[in-house]
Order: sequence, then structure tokens, then C-alpha cells
Amino acid sequence: MKNHLLARIIAAAMLGLLFGCYFYSKENEYARMGRREFLAKQAFRFDQRIARHHSLGFEIAGFLFLVGGFIGSYELLVIGITKTLWSSPPLDGRAGR
Repeated sequence: MKNHLLARIIAAAMLGLLFGCYFYSKENEYARMGRREFLAKQAFRFDQRIARHHSLGFEIAGFLFLVGGFIGSYELLVIGITKTLWSSPPLDGRAGR
């Protein structure tokens, strides 16, 4: 159980690091653009994605797909880390755990 909790902490930290790097790179991209180009891009994004009406069913289905993919990725990462932690040989040379 201790390794499973450790795997969850490591997976959460890895995903946090991944998203942090993504947001950092996007922020740097926006900073390089300049004010006018950034605002033009945001206006275009608003016109193309936000101003259009989407049905409630479409929004719910998209959200469930997105959250399901994120949780699935997290759980697969936890399983991989747990397998890695459990399959490593003990450091003191004993055969069992």
C-alpha cells in the first residue's frame, strides 16, 4: 500500500510538471507575440470557438471524454510506477518483501 501511495504522489508530480512546462511554454509564446498579435489571436479564437453555440449534450460528452482521458492517463501512469517500484530488487539483498 505504501508503494501505491508513493506511485500516486509521483504520478501527480509528473503530470503537474508536464502541465507546468506546457503552460510556461504557452506563456513564453504569448510574450514573444506582442500585445497586438496576442489580442488578434484571442479575438479570432473567441469568434471561432466561444461565440458559436454548442449543444449541452456535445459539451457534456466532450468534457467526459477529456476528463476520462486525463484520469485514464493518470491511472496508467500510477500502474506503471507501481510496477516499477514493486519489481525493483530489494537493496538489502533479501529475496522477499
